[in-house]
Amino acid sequence: ANAYLNADLNDLAGQLRFRWGEYPGGESSGWDLVLSNLFLGPLLRLIPRLDRALRPGGGAILAGILEEQGFALDEAAAALAGG
Repeated sequence: ANAYLNADLNDLAGQLRFRWGEYPGGESSGWDLVLSNLFLGPLLRLIPRLDRALRPGGGAILAGILEEQGFALDEAAAALAGG
């Protein structure tokens, strides 16, 4: 409900699609942006699927981790990117 309210407050009502739950991995290259607020474990499981979920040039905002866990998330993303 808050996502819809925030979209409306930012004049984006009707321009965004929201989904709750774990990404099943079925859609490919469809999303411009993925917003996720999860603990580290679920985020680490999500990272390999982001490449298929995002359109080329798309982005992700991943939140919900503790500051000291950021390095683990960075490492997982870099490994996926080949760096």
